[in-house]
Amino acid sequence: GYYVLSFNNNTGISVDNFTLTDAIPAQFNVTSITVGGYDNFTGGTVTIRYQRSDNPGVWNVWPGSPFTPSNQTLNVSSLGLPGGVYITNLEWGYGTVGADFRTNPAPRINGIVMNPDRNGTAVNDGNTMTNTAQIDWEYLGVPGSDDDTQSDIVRTPVANPLVLKTTSTSGPYIPSSL
Repeated sequence: GYYVLSFNNNTGISVDNFTLTDAIPAQFNVTSITVGGYDNFTGGTVTIRYQRSDNPGVWNVWPGSPFTPSNQTLNVSSLGLPGGVYITNLEWGYGTVGADFRTNPAPRINGIVMNPDRNGTAVNDGNTMTNTAQIDWEYLGVPGSDDDTQSDIVRTPVANPLVLKTTSTSGPYIPSSL
């Protein structure tokens, strides 16, 4: 699965220290992310940071940051995290963004639902997995923020075969005897 992180600055003015932070649900194991692409962000770069389950509250800079906003994919396997260590938070930092700054294409967080979750709790069919993203900024030194939460129902995979019948010619078909 994945989360798409769409956001913009539609205020009509530039804002400073613009960041997007995403708190990863305990049931979700991040496998890769994309840097994203952006309109009205000429010459800007994106610094990506992450927190690990074995060192809560400590931000680590993703190797290679800052990135040009060319929507490249960054694989978690390149971080060399030990087994049983997961990403718990992600942050995209943009610095100053202008009016009409927007995602195009939006950054993504790719991963899988794991059972048990990173806290050792069983993940069952019908459980809710909640993900919250938050943007923060400053204008004339005054901080602002906004957030959005997505709740999804975890479903056990099921087989869902599909039968499709076609003909090898488009006709017409003439009856004949054998």
